[in-house]
Amino acid sequence: MRKVIGVFGFIYIISAIVLVPMLIIVIWAINFPPPYLDRAAATYGAFKIVIWLVGGILLLNALRKRSLRDLNEQIRLIAPQNFKPTFELIGDYLSEYIGISPRVNRLVIVDLKRGVARSAPIDFLQGWDIEERGTRTTLVIRFNDFNISAIKFDIPRSRSNDIAAKLAFATRS
Repeated sequence: MRKVIGVFGFIYIISAIVLVPMLIIVIWAINFPPPYLDRAAATYGAFKIVIWLVGGILLLNALRKRSLRDLNEQIRLIAPQNFKPTFELIGDYLSEYIGISPRVNRLVIVDLKRGVARSAPIDFLQGWDIEERGTRTTLVIRFNDFNISAIKFDIPRSRSNDIAAKLAFATRS
C-alpha cells in the first residue's frame, strides 16, 4: 500500500506541476477568448483539470487514512490493554511505529515493511542514536533481538533534541 501511495503521489505531483499552469491559461482564455476558441470546450477542459486535481488530493488522503488505520489496528492487536504511551513515534510512510509506556513497563514496536509487530518490556530497548548525514536526520533505536535489531525513523533536525529528551524520559528506570 505504501508503494502505491508513493507512486501515485509522485505521478500526482508531476501532473499538478503541469496542470496548474495549464488551468491558469485555460481560465485566462475563457475570460479573454481568442477568436478561434470554443468557450464550451475550454470550460469543459478546465472542469476536467479541476476534477483531476481535487480527486487526486481526495484519493491520496483516503490512501493515507487507510494506511494509518492499518497501523493503528496492528498497534491495537499487540498493545497491552492499559497501554498509554508517553512516547510515540510514527514513520514517514506510516509503516513504522514505536510507543513506550513506562507506567506498564512496555514498549510496542510495529514495522510493517518487515512484518514485525511486538510488545516487549522496556529493557528490550538497548539504546538509540541520532545520526545526521547531510540534510537527513535519522533516529536509530536498537533492540536486544536478532529478528528486529533496530528500527529507523527520519526526524526533523529541529526536533531531534526534543525527541531524544522525550525518549530518555520514557525509558529511564
